[in-house]
Amino acid sequence: MLERLAGIDLSDEGPARPLRPETLKMRAYELRIFASALVHKGLSSQSLNTLDACLSLENYKRGLQWFYERGGSKPTRTVHNLAGNLKAIARHWLKADDATLAAMSRIVSKLAPPEQGMSDKNRDRLRPFDSQENLQAIANLPRTIRRHLETAKNANMRKTGLSTAAMAIELLLVAPIRLSNLCQLHLDHNFIKVGNKVHLFVPKEEVKNRTDLEFELLPETVALMDWYVANYRKVDLQNRYVFVSKGLDHKDLNTLRLQIMETVKTFTGLTVNPHLFRAIAGTIYLQAYPGAYEVVRQVLGHRNIATTTNFYTGQEERRARQHFIGTIQKLREQPAVKLGRKGKKP
Repeated sequence: MLERLAGIDLSDEGPARPLRPETLKMRAYELRIFASALVHKGLSSQSLNTLDACLSLENYKRGLQWFYERGGSKPTRTVHNLAGNLKAIARHWLKADDATLAAMSRIVSKLAPPEQGMSDKNRDRLRPFDSQENLQAIANLPRTIRRHLETAKNANMRKTGLSTAAMAIELLLVAPIRLSNLCQLHLDHNFIKVGNKVHLFVPKEEVKNRTDLEFELLPETVALMDWYVANYRKVDLQNRYVFVSKGLDHKDLNTLRLQIMETVKTFTGLTVNPHLFRAIAGTIYLQAYPGAYEVVRQVLGHRNIATTTNFYTGQEERRARQHFIGTIQKLREQPAVKLGRKGKKP
C-alpha cells in the first residue's frame, strides 16, 4: 500500500500525486499505533496481521474509541485526522462498501473538534510573544548565540551544536519553512545568487502544499551562513547539505528539532519548537499590520486563505480587546475634569 501511495509501481492505479516520504512515514506510524490501540482494547496481536482485520468497521470503532478516551473523551484534531486517514485506506485500498464508508464518515464527523484554528497548546506558547521583550529576544537570538560562541571557551562539540541551532533559527526567522524542508536544505540546490542578493528557494515538489517558496535573505543571514560554513560545518567536502550528518546525509529531523528547542530554552527560557516559528512569523507581521492575512498566507505557503485566517483569528480578537483596553488607559492618562454633583462643574 505504501509503495502504491509513493507512486513506485507505475503499472498500478496509484494516487494522482505521490505522497512525500515524511507523509508515508506518518501513514505507517498511524497504522502501527492504531493496531497497538486495538491490542489495548483486548484483541490479540496475531489477529491483526492484515489491513482488513485492523480496519473492519467494528475494529475501526474500537480503536478510535481508545484514542478518544485517552484524549479525555473529547474531539481532538489528532484523532480526527487519524480517523480520516484510516477511512481513506478503507476506501481506496480495501475497497470498503458504501455502507461501511458511510458509517466511518459519521464517526469522522463525531470526532471533528468544535473549533478550528490555533490549538490551545500553540496559543499558550505564543502568548509570551505579546511581550516586545520576548519578540526582540527571539529575533536577535542568532546574533546573541554568535557573540557567545566567539567568546566562549567550552568544548568544540558544544559550540558546533549551538552554531547549528543559531543557523537553523536564523533561517526559520527570515524564511519560516517547515522542519522537514529545513533539515534537507542543500547549499547548491536551495540557495540562488541573484545579483548581489541570495535567495532561499524550495521547489513545490518538496513542499507540503505543493507551492514554490522563495525568500530573499537578509545580508546578516548570508553573513551568518558564511560564518557557520567556514567555522563549524566540518564534514566530507562532497556533503553539500546545510545541516549535516555522518557521510553524505543531512541531519536527522528530530535531532535538529531538539537542538533548536534546547538552545531557545537555554538562552531565552521560552518553549519554542521549530514549527512554532511559522506561527511566530505570522504573529510578528499581524502585530505590525493587523488583518494582513494574504501576506501571511503567501509567506507561509498556505494554499487557502481560510487556513491562515482560521489559525490567527483568535489572536487577532485578543489583540482587538487589548487595543480596546488601551483606549481606556489613554483616557485615564488625560488631565481629569473636576465635576461636582450630578456631573455639574463646581
